[in-house]
Amino acid sequence: MEAEKEVNYDTCAENYEMCMSVMDYQAPRFSVETVDSVYLGDREDALVLDVPCGTGLVADGLQKLGFKNFHGIDGSEGMLKIAESKGLYQRLTHWILTSDKPLPIEPESEVARHLCLILHLLGMKSVVANTTRRSRTSGSCVHVE
Repeated sequence: MEAEKEVNYDTCAENYEMCMSVMDYQAPRFSVETVDSVYLGDREDALVLDVPCGTGLVADGLQKLGFKNFHGIDGSEGMLKIAESKGLYQRLTHWILTSDKPLPIEPESEVARHLCLILHLLGMKSVVANTTRRSRTSGSCVHVE
């Protein structure tokens, strides 16, 4: 099932943003607005972990608000290629997130100590809980569903 989703996103990656615009998809905008309203730290120094980063719509919006450091994780190589082409991310990782395969971050890592952004992970509450626990060092976790 996960491999099937990955293939579907790879197939539509080049047209993803146009399709989402036509469908009036609001999750990236809601995510950016939520982070903007709750994050009180230094935006230039924050490290944003964008999961799933898709084509980079959220990083693009946050960059306009002063955030500069982005790591992205996504299960689609096609989406990651488009995100990479935008030049916003310092690191991009291909990773299919499941309850058996949590985020590839260490609890004491630089990523875990900064802002952790979790987006539209429907039906993945255990993964979000695991990630939140792992990023609690001094980071923030924003989950927009």
